[in-house]
Order: sequence, then structure tokens, then C-alpha cells
Amino acid sequence: MAKQTFSGETKEAPFLSADFWEEGKSFKAIVNGMFEVDGRKNYTLSLLTPHELSVPVQQTDGTTEEVETNVVSLGESAGLRMAFLDARIPNGLLLAGDRLVLTCKGKTPSKKAGQSDRVDFRVVVERENVAIDEEVGF
Repeated sequence: MAKQTFSGETKEAPFLSADFWEEGKSFKAIVNGMFEVDGRKNYTLSLLTPHELSVPVQQTDGTTEEVETNVVSLGESAGLRMAFLDARIPNGLLLAGDRLVLTCKGKTPSKKAGQSDRVDFRVVVERENVAIDEEVGF
């Protein structure tokens, strides 16, 4: 078997907040992996097209600064979950290596006072064939 070597470093991957999204905003990316924060699934994505995005990032002093980045984090939201389920993505989860096109279709006003509007998405995911493993559910 051939030897494999992996190397990496800690790299900031700013979150794409609801404020980032507007109707028609779209990108293509590859999924690097998934992580959880407070029980919510989040994904780290490497952008393919466009190669970089300008993302607002809150600084420690409370100000916001636009940062050009080619790696972003995408947090689980109701609109994203709904798009994943509608696309029939197994278990509603992206996997490392998935290629996706994510497009904002607009925002739906919240029915509850004090809650953010739901960001609505269209998603297309390409996944290489993966072996089915009963123990882990995919």
C-alpha cells in the first residue's frame, strides 16, 4: 500500500450568516467536512466558483470587517435543511467530497416575533458513489 501524508493548519473559515445571503447570490464549492457547534451541524467548504467571496466578519471589538476568503463555514439552518431534504440527500447531510451549488432564492419572513427570517435555498449536490455501511447509516 502506498504511503499517504496529510498536513494542515488552523484556518479561519468565516460563517455565512443570514445577513450575507440575498436573492440570486450563489456559489459552487466542495465540502471539506462537517463539525458541530451547540448540537447544530456546520460545514466547511472550499469555494470553486467564484474562487473567493467577500464575507462580513465580526471583530473582537464589535466592528464588522469584510474579509476575502476561499474557505467558508455554512451553518445548519431551517432553509438549508429543507433544501437538503427536498433534494433527497441521504440523512439530510453533506459528506466530505460532495460538490454543491448553493443559490439563495430569497427570504421568508418569520412568523414569530424576534426570530430571523428564513433564508430559502436551491441546492444541487453531486456525490461520488459511496459504500453503504449499516452501522453508521450511510
